[in-house]
Amino acid sequence: MQSQLGITEAQMPLWNAFAQAMRDNAASTDALFTQRANSVVSMSAIDNMHSYAQIARAYADNTERLATAFDSLYASLTDTQKQAADTLFRQQAAAASQPRTRR
Repeated sequence: MQSQLGITEAQMPLWNAFAQAMRDNAASTDALFTQRANSVVSMSAIDNMHSYAQIARAYADNTERLATAFDSLYASLTDTQKQAADTLFRQQAAAASQPRTRR
């Protein structure tokens, strides 16, 4: 994504903050999923629901932190870079919204 947006040297601190937010989010989500995986076999139904709720809250909080980091980066982009970001995010959203087949 960095190369697709043509991030400049001057924009690197904001890019790095955005990238760090992504890494932090991945680490915290991985930790929650690992914790859940290690205890799911002994969870009661209510424990299972609360564990899932904890993951959903963390995902929402992480997404908000990522959006905040991206706000600053996006504000620093040129109009051409913003158009590239808009297109990239639209393409990703469109791909994610495609129905998935279940087996």
